[in-house]
Order: sequence, then structure tokens, then C-alpha cells
Amino acid sequence: MTKAKKSSWAHDLLQEWLDAREWEDTPEYDEDGKEWFVRTRISLGGQSYQFFLQIAEETQLITLYLYPPYPLKSSKCGEFLELLNWLHRTITMGRFFVTDDGVIAYKNCMDIEGASPTALTIERMVFPALEWCAQYDGMLSAVAVTNRTTAQAYADYEKATEAAEKESEAPAEDDDVPDAL
Repeated sequence: MTKAKKSSWAHDLLQEWLDAREWEDTPEYDEDGKEWFVRTRISLGGQSYQFFLQIAEETQLITLYLYPPYPLKSSKCGEFLELLNWLHRTITMGRFFVTDDGVIAYKNCMDIEGASPTALTIERMVFPALEWCAQYDGMLSAVAVTNRTTAQAYADYEKATEAAEKESEAPAEDDDVPDAL
């Protein structure tokens, strides 16, 4: 499936983005799908996600997939879909989904036809996705593979978020905070 091919605009764009991120991966070419792609592992939320980014030259689509390492237990499907419904109201790009065989994934697709995409274009697509997966991984894994409900996972998330906000608002002990201006 993966064969060597001469460099193209899609290859060069992926390589430019990889270089900007200082990743050592190299773009590969899928002759059947006529697309350049990068597949690697990335640590998000303490989990090792599979990262897959592709550029289809003919359709001029950039597509990103992120796969967490845990599958969805079939008994948790309804509960997990409730969680995804909540998440989709909070994220602004892409979506989480579950395949028929329980594989959980995040996907975002961008049509670049007629555009002149740069490494920054890709980064603006990838960065939020990485942040969301890292931010919501605890909720995703709790609902997908444990007995936690969406409501319980959400309550845990809210507590952790409030604690992090309070911690960031508190001045450090060695800060010189004036009593008056």
C-alpha cells in the first residue's frame, strides 16, 4: 500500500509542518488512495494516542484522526454517546465518533481546494484537536471502560477544572504582592 513517490506539494506541506513541530516522522504515500500521510503515536492526557494526518491530492482534503488506546465497552454505548453529545456542544472543530466495532476516534477534515495551505494551516487544525483529546481524555476513558456515568465523569471534570483554576489564581508564596497601589 505505501510506496515511494516523488515529492509533491502535499508531501512538501506535510514535511514543512513536521519540521515546524520538530517531529522526526516522514510523510508516506498511499498509491491506492493517492494521498500523503503521517502516522505516529502521541501522548495525550497520559494516554498513547494513534495520530494519523493525511492530505489527499485529488480531493484536496486534509484529514486528521486521533485514536485513544482504549475501546468502548459495548455495554457503555448509550452512556458514551451521551458524553459525545455534550462534548460536541463544547468543541468547535471536528468530532468524536465510535465505529461499529467500538473504536473511538476524533476526526477533523478541511477542504483546501483553491487555497494555498501552509504548515500553519495544518497546525491550526491539529493543535485544538490535541488539546481537546488531552483535556477530555479522562472523561472519555472513564465512561468508555469503567462503570462511571457521563454525569459522574462530568462532575469529576468540573472539580478538576475548578481546582486547576483556583491553583492558577493563587499568587505564589514568593510573589511580592503590594498591599496597596
